[in-house]
Amino acid sequence: MRRFVWLIVVLDLAGCVVDDSPRGAGELVVPVPQGVVQPAVGARTRTDIARFALMPLGTIRYDGQVLPIVSPDGRHIASQTGGPATWRALLASDGAIVPDTTRIEFHRLTTTGIERVGEAPTGLLLGRNCDDLGFLVEAVQPDGSRWIGSVTWETGDLTWIARDEAVNAFAHRGPSGRIAWCRRAIGEDGFDLVIQQGAGRYVIPADKGSYLMPVWGSRPDLLYVLRIELAGALNVLALRLAGDLTAHEVIAAQTLASQGDPAHAYQAFAGSQEPAGQYARTSAGLLLFHPVQQRMACFDPQRSVVQLVDAQTVAGAWLRDGKLLLTTTDLLLLRDLKAEQTGAIALRSPYIPRTTPHHAMPVILLAHQKRGQATFPGHLRIVRLAFADDESP
Repeated sequence: MRRFVWLIVVLDLAGCVVDDSPRGAGELVVPVPQGVVQPAVGARTRTDIARFALMPLGTIRYDGQVLPIVSPDGRHIASQTGGPATWRALLASDGAIVPDTTRIEFHRLTTTGIERVGEAPTGLLLGRNCDDLGFLVEAVQPDGSRWIGSVTWETGDLTWIARDEAVNAFAHRGPSGRIAWCRRAIGEDGFDLVIQQGAGRYVIPADKGSYLMPVWGSRPDLLYVLRIELAGALNVLALRLAGDLTAHEVIAAQTLASQGDPAHAYQAFAGSQEPAGQYARTSAGLLLFHPVQQRMACFDPQRSVVQLVDAQTVAGAWLRDGKLLLTTTDLLLLRDLKAEQTGAIALRSPYIPRTTPHHAMPVILLAHQKRGQATFPGHLRIVRLAFADDESP
């Protein structure tokens, strides 16, 4: 049964900041935040009432490091459990080792709870996203190469997408059937960018830099990607791809940090499963954690700017109406970038949102399992959320 809650506070913020002058690399963010939320400077607060529904589903295990991914239809969730992978494994560096205890469990989300479906084959790392048929995985091989595959939600069958002598990593699948990932030879530093659809494959060479963490946009021809240049700058790019995958053009670019590294690129999307809202069909831009400003930000390819959002935000998701749902230590912020207005949902612990726009309750919330004052870092609570306008009759 749904539990309805009447809320609360809406903040009219003084405005957003357009950042085009990076000031060096910042510290890494932890996916589930700790600390104290500071009030927004210059914010004007008014009382308003909003209604939303919460439906607790249960708990799942995870490794305390890699956040679970949820299918767009809201019916499945996959989590990485056991011993956490090393940074070399997460960043696809040479010498990567996956602990023997690392596993991937996948579950079915129902209207009343969670049903465990099964476990993926051993030796796999959870990928960055999924669709309604299955989720992406990666596998470090004994010779140092790395493969990319897909596991079906219903049966657990594994199909390989990239299986060769190279290091293939950071795959992201789009709703059009296209998939993008990064590839390099063992012992080399720079990753090429690979885009594939069916039997067609298009490769953009590293060219004295390195591509990292591609993300599909809200259109099948729009692809975002991070790139580290030879001099060290970390840039975010928006690419427009030809329909036949024979050409591309850079339509927007911005520098995030004058000196970046692969760990910054990884953390940019650690708290967002679909940073460009491809399944929500929003075209507002690319949501990321800014490595210098230490808060969430939105890269707008139309204006070619990086727009900062609320302070101390560390994760977020696009809703199907184009608004953002953002995470702080004890708040979920419902952010409308165009109206410069934020609704605040007060919670007792950090909740990481996953958008499921194909479901009547279009948000899945993830939070550490607690019992009294104790926290169980190896377990996550799973809760569905819907706002009044999204509720099904």
